[in-house]
Amino acid sequence: MITKKCKHCGEEKLIKLFLKDSRLKSGYASKCKFCHNKICRRYISANQQYYTRKSIEYRKTDKGKIKSSANQKVKTALRSGKLFKEPCSVCGNIKSEAHHSDYREPLNIIWLCSLHHKEWHANNKIYGI
Repeated sequence: MITKKCKHCGEEKLIKLFLKDSRLKSGYASKCKFCHNKICRRYISANQQYYTRKSIEYRKTDKGKIKSSANQKVKTALRSGKLFKEPCSVCGNIKSEAHHSDYREPLNIIWLCSLHHKEWHANNKIYGI
């Protein structure tokens, strides 16, 4: 197995534990995913007011209101039994998320696991509004 040394913690780890970064010669980030996440969490908690304000501002926009409303309608439908959580439509993983192709149709959803949900957005760059 190929390994790489993390510049942050100094540990030698498997290459799959590093984020991909096409700008670098190796093709992988210099910090492992664990250290990267730790640094990001520290930064966000140090700037909590900024991120809270940005989140509130987004929810006040038309796009934010539609998206928030659609997500809330899915949660309500799941609780009331009108909608049932299904496995990922691509791989069958039971840990799935509701994906809206169009937020204006809140209950017209596709169930995707986290991996395939991110992949769908990366490939399509369409957000339904």
